[in-house]
Amino acid sequence: MAVLSSMHPVVLIVAGALLLVDALLVVQAVRRGMTYVAARDWPRLEVRAALPDLPHIYPRSPFVLHTVSLEADPARVAKRAHRQQVQNARTAEKNGIRVERGAGIDAVRAFYRLHSLNRRKHGVPVQPWKFFRLLTEGLLARGLGFVLLAYQGEACISGGLFLHWHKTLTYKYSATEETSQNLRPNHLVTWKAMEWGCEHGFTTFDFGRADLEDEGLRAYKRRWGAEETPLAYSTICATPPPEDRGAGRIGALLKDLIRRSPVWVGQAVGQVLYRYVG
Repeated sequence: MAVLSSMHPVVLIVAGALLLVDALLVVQAVRRGMTYVAARDWPRLEVRAALPDLPHIYPRSPFVLHTVSLEADPARVAKRAHRQQVQNARTAEKNGIRVERGAGIDAVRAFYRLHSLNRRKHGVPVQPWKFFRLLTEGLLARGLGFVLLAYQGEACISGGLFLHWHKTLTYKYSATEETSQNLRPNHLVTWKAMEWGCEHGFTTFDFGRADLEDEGLRAYKRRWGAEETPLAYSTICATPPPEDRGAGRIGALLKDLIRRSPVWVGQAVGQVLYRYVG
């Protein structure tokens, strides 16, 4: 993201045009029954959009997108949310939870600590700190995002990283200390972000995508009044892509290792892996 944000607009337009031409060539090749992917030494090409129903194009919809329409008056947005969601945010405030907004490296570092703990809980590698540092320098420092941190006393117990462009405010990352879940700080962070979006003229709050099978997360977002939309993906390849059967034995072992290890293990694994799969 930091690299893209620093590019000259003309360079971005040219790069986008080249990608579009390449995609059109792929579709034309598929129309003619050619194994274009194999000829270009591309075993598989994923396009995050719906493509024509043609040979060698395999559609799937593994994710859904959740968005909330924002209005100038936050109270009108609150009325469209489930009563319990806003009540949880108010309960957090009554319990002394306060939320602070920042866009500097110290705020992002505080969030990164929570993010690393959250990833360990789920057994998932942590993105390298360099990624968040560049995100801060390339976007947050240019007024295109911020961090909200929830505190109980002096302890930072929850947070969210948000990006925005034009009229859309995107909830990119969130994390909460497991021992503080009962205080509902994440509800307060979410509501404060929505409230800020309303007050600053944004019209859409983007919760991001969720796995189709993650009904818990989907329900949480819908209770905020979010509209759920399927995300279409298309895979272009010479033969049908294999079914996604999870991470397999090695992935399961890695997940268990991260869960049982200090935080730095997940960070180290992410440092190695994200250059290939991030």
